[in-house]
Amino acid sequence: MKDRKTIAKEILKLIDKETDKLCVPIQQGNSVRIKHMVVRESRYGFLVYNILTHEQMARTFSKTAALAIAKSHAEGDPCRTAHILKIDEKIQQKYNDCVFFKHTIYFTEDHNRKSAAEIRYEVAWDDVLTLRSELDHYIFD
Repeated sequence: MKDRKTIAKEILKLIDKETDKLCVPIQQGNSVRIKHMVVRESRYGFLVYNILTHEQMARTFSKTAALAIAKSHAEGDPCRTAHILKIDEKIQQKYNDCVFFKHTIYFTEDHNRKSAAEIRYEVAWDDVLTLRSELDHYIFD
């Protein structure tokens, strides 16, 4: 009869063997793995690495874009990378706009300028959410 540790190790090996066939993101420490692709956070954004070739595939602003790139490479469709990076640049631009408008809202005393900044903030944040949901389609489809 096998002890519990041996049974647990066999179950983990079975699970790992089956998840390697799927494009399922797996959190391991400070990185996310999808098949042979790894997404890690750096001080400049998120880096996407290919473990097989030991090559950096992309650097992104958002984790959503990094996961979308990793999944497209893991599925063997790297031609989507350019489009995903364009969406990621738009997210970065709109997010920086949000930061600027938020700063304006907190530190201005002019009521008209504050209300204009609030409206622009809401529009920019809505754009960020729309672009992020567009990236979600690459991840979940």
